[in-house]
Amino acid sequence: MAGIGTRPFGVTLVGIILIIDGILALIAAVIALLGIGDGFTTAILAALLAGVIGLIYLAVAKGIFDGNNGSRLIVAIVTIINIIVGVFQFLSGGIVHILFGIIVLILLYSPKAKAYFG
Repeated sequence: MAGIGTRPFGVTLVGIILIIDGILALIAAVIALLGIGDGFTTAILAALLAGVIGLIYLAVAKGIFDGNNGSRLIVAIVTIINIIVGVFQFLSGGIVHILFGIIVLILLYSPKAKAYFG
């Protein structure tokens, strides 16, 4: 059963980061839509995509807070992709992607987090 016991701080931290990312993506989508005067198709699609991504982040954050193992898996997959991107961008700041990704994986797969997600 998911969400057993007290939520570990690391899980809460990852959930908060996801909420912030989701809100920022939604804000970016609204700003992009407001800035589109002539109705450029590419800009509209980018704004809608940012909005959808923002909603997905918020849904996954709720899952993380609720102890949903599927949400943890989604975050892990996206994090691993970010680590791989960081490896290819190592000399131009990719180290941040790598370190941040490793920290997120440690937080989500620590013994306390494993017990929480069940």
